[in-house]
Amino acid sequence: MFKRSDRSGRWYLRIYDEKKRKAVIRSLKTTDKTSALAQARLLYIEVKGKIDRGERLKSITTPELINLWDKKLKEQITDIPHQGIVPASYKNKRYFLDNWLEYINHLRLSRTPIDRIEPSATRQFGAWLKLLPKKDTRHKGERS
Repeated sequence: MFKRSDRSGRWYLRIYDEKKRKAVIRSLKTTDKTSALAQARLLYIEVKGKIDRGERLKSITTPELINLWDKKLKEQITDIPHQGIVPASYKNKRYFLDNWLEYINHLRLSRTPIDRIEPSATRQFGAWLKLLPKKDTRHKGERS
């Protein structure tokens, strides 16, 4: 635990990650030493556990994950069979990603890191999707 001399007097926690050979520095967001010490203990347990398990320290949100996956899918688009995915397959995959993103926005979880979203919060996706009107105008009627 330390204070930066050039900052507002807030306390910070520094943990060295031996696997990545980098220091992890997190603000404790307080100037009070006793509350900073209590927060530092909790944060140390969380960060050290993530380092030991090999998890990411910085979590990403659902839109960020979808953008990463979309870039990967775009790189695989080809007209050559068995060399990647065809444009029609990409369009279908993108449709499903857009539906999921719309559902996450509906739940107001788009800014929540994906590791903090409870699985029980997203279990109603199928029912939610069934209530949406079809975007494809060729096929009229309800979703199956």
